[in-house]
Amino acid sequence: MTNTIADAVQRGVLALRHVRPDGSEQWFWRSKIDVTEWDKKGEAWLPSKAVLSNLSPRAVLPESLPGLWPAEPAGVELTTLCSWFDGSHAFQEVTQPGYPPESRAVPKVAVAEIHKAVAQAVKAGDLWLVFGNDSVWQDEPTTLQLDATAKIYRQPAMLNSFELLPNALLKDAWSKDAEPKTMVEKLYTELKKLKGNPWPPKLFIGTLSDAIGRGLVARVSGNGPLVSLSADANVELAVKSSAPPPVPPTPPSGRKLSERVCLSPGEFQDLADEVATLSKSLAGCDVQFEVAVSIKTKAGMDLKTANEVLGKIKDGWKL
Repeated sequence: MTNTIADAVQRGVLALRHVRPDGSEQWFWRSKIDVTEWDKKGEAWLPSKAVLSNLSPRAVLPESLPGLWPAEPAGVELTTLCSWFDGSHAFQEVTQPGYPPESRAVPKVAVAEIHKAVAQAVKAGDLWLVFGNDSVWQDEPTTLQLDATAKIYRQPAMLNSFELLPNALLKDAWSKDAEPKTMVEKLYTELKKLKGNPWPPKLFIGTLSDAIGRGLVARVSGNGPLVSLSADANVELAVKSSAPPPVPPTPPSGRKLSERVCLSPGEFQDLADEVATLSKSLAGCDVQFEVAVSIKTKAGMDLKTANEVLGKIKDGWKL
């Protein structure tokens, strides 16, 4: 019985109210129930009758509100997202493939609590907030950035280091010299034009650092790792003709290689969960995975334990 209720809460069919010993309450909807003895002290509510005093960050994600969130890559204004929790909206749950979706009521939640949930989801990297020229991802947005007109998007697609090199799409970012040159800020500005949104600075700097680390781009002013867009805006970059960038690896004859993407630990776990399904759908195709671990270096880091873990998975694998 308790498993059925817990499943219904995660699906959004029910909401659960748990009263703490001090009389305060905690609500669960579209989330796991992570308190003890909820089965003895909890109250199951229909979402249409519930007014939640708190909201899980998971509850505002696109996968939790199908039928309300627009299709990728469109985003929604924060005020629109908040309106879905006014007690009169419903999301669409697909209960069985091939059957029409069923409407499920979205409970009523105060705007301040919705803002908290969105802020936590942005900080976790599950959502991306754009307000004016501010682009916030994997950082907690400020109260000012949580403006009613701020646009909320799904997490941005991972950049590929090769996307930052001189090419037709970023031709205005680089000089026409034999060894093309640019500045960090100029490269970011042109990328922003290409993407149509202020790109998350943390994601941009991470990808650019990877390109430098791989020898695709050289830092020609200053030294040390790039810290942030604001601190390193005037750093000069170049693509050295003496060390041309390597071409992306090509698969052996007779094999097809997917696009290379960067996965967070959570996304990698999702991949692990779907390996059986993926392999079954590609039966007879000799499925293989080419995997690398990328980390941000820091002073005094100890790789011993990490390398032991990698070595257990694949002999000789290490950072």
